[in-house]
Amino acid sequence: MLGRTNAVYAESTETASLSFESESILTPSSSDIWKIEYINNVYFVFLDNFSVLFGTDISSLKILQKEGSNLLATHVVYKDETYAFISTSVTLSSSGTQYFNVYISTDLIDFDVITISNNILKGTDLFGIFLSSTKKIIVMTQRCLGIFDSFNEMKEGTASIVEFTYISINSTKDSKNQKRKTRILNDRIFTGYDGDSSPYVITLDGNKETIVDQPAIIHGKFYFCNSTYPSTTIIYYSLNGVDYLKIAEVDIFFKSIELVEYEDGAIGILAKTNDTYGFALVEANSEISNALSNLVDGKGIIGTINCFCNVGMYTYLGCTGGVIMKTWVDYSGKGNTPNVTVLKTLSAKQALNESKSYTNEQIAALEERVAALEALTTISTE
Repeated sequence: MLGRTNAVYAESTETASLSFESESILTPSSSDIWKIEYINNVYFVFLDNFSVLFGTDISSLKILQKEGSNLLATHVVYKDETYAFISTSVTLSSSGTQYFNVYISTDLIDFDVITISNNILKGTDLFGIFLSSTKKIIVMTQRCLGIFDSFNEMKEGTASIVEFTYISINSTKDSKNQKRKTRILNDRIFTGYDGDSSPYVITLDGNKETIVDQPAIIHGKFYFCNSTYPSTTIIYYSLNGVDYLKIAEVDIFFKSIELVEYEDGAIGILAKTNDTYGFALVEANSEISNALSNLVDGKGIIGTINCFCNVGMYTYLGCTGGVIMKTWVDYSGKGNTPNVTVLKTLSAKQALNESKSYTNEQIAALEERVAALEALTTISTE
């Protein structure tokens, strides 16, 4: 048998062929990172001070600038070889003619500005710019969705307007998370959560539903994590972002728990007890409860995890203080780090590595036998 093909469970007392690896990247800013996106082979890192870092190499990012000043933005989309940025930090007066600005660029060096009157898009607060599954450009305020076919249509002020029940802006505290953390998935727009005002999910027909929290979005599915002091953690799962099913419950309290994406559909669990993170990797929802009870050292994760972005084999964690943690799972065993909990039917990778090693050994042995036979043949002919 060249490799195991059943579920692999690597304990800290066992020699594991898998290890969790991480590497810290210090960005040019000390501001907290709250969103990382990878669009058109470019990384965009959004900061708490509303500046944006960008670059094709995440280890050497630069501050995005417009005419010598930092471009302030919270959302970016890419269509027709053009990037478009919006900042939800702008709040408009309800009196007089006011405008929202959309900054567009084809090279991230030179920018043009598109102004959209709030007589077209009703409302004084922006919630972001998004792309639908059909590549429509959507600009959202707290009162409506403005849907555009192109940036030219946006310049002309021609939009399909979809109104919905007004979203009240939290005036008693900083509402920036309520607006800037709004995002889209499967044509469902989820507003941000500031710990006080209710978040919502809004579909492109204008239907609005209240939800309990902004979900973690993992491989196109929705997850809520709820850890209640002193001793209970529950994880819920949803297909539509509204109706949830409890899939895991353990009698453990975590200060924080983050679910993040890894390649091949795997889910990484990073749960914080005391001041350190524990880690587990699962392939199926049914494995989460067991994994939560068997977390091991998160191996170098520092600060508070605010967001993640999965690109191929790497998952990047946006943290406080301008730090990005580059993380990955080493399937080859070269990391030689046995203390990782893995619950994943991933033996295809493991078996492949083992079979390659076995094949190489057999080829080497065969070459030795052939060489020996050739030597005997040479002696006999002499």
